[in-house]
Amino acid sequence: MLSQKVQDGESKEALKSVLSDQSPSVAIAAAEALCKIGEAKAGLTILNEYIASQHPWVALQAARAMHDIGEVAKPSVKRIEEVRKSLEGKPGSRRRYKDFNYASFTGWALEWALINCGAATAEQFE
Repeated sequence: MLSQKVQDGESKEALKSVLSDQSPSVAIAAAEALCKIGEAKAGLTILNEYIASQHPWVALQAARAMHDIGEVAKPSVKRIEEVRKSLEGKPGSRRRYKDFNYASFTGWALEWALINCGAATAEQFE
């Protein structure tokens, strides 16, 4: 749907121009849109950066974008898994992730990004 609406180079260039916006939310939204219209290289570069942001709400937004782009995220599997593992709790902890707040929600989004791009199955995270 989106790829049908954004066909001209001018629209793609407009999205690319905001990848370096000072607002991470704007850059992430543009990156996700680019991934959905066939410009994955530019979009994934930004998403790979922001999934490990020190600002947990930014990391969560980027993780949700990775989740939503499906198979397009496949080149980022190694990075997604690296970040997801960094959110895990200590061995023996009752919870998979460090907290039941941003770490959990970001971790779950990254799990589903792996599932949606075909790099994992839901059973692996049970």
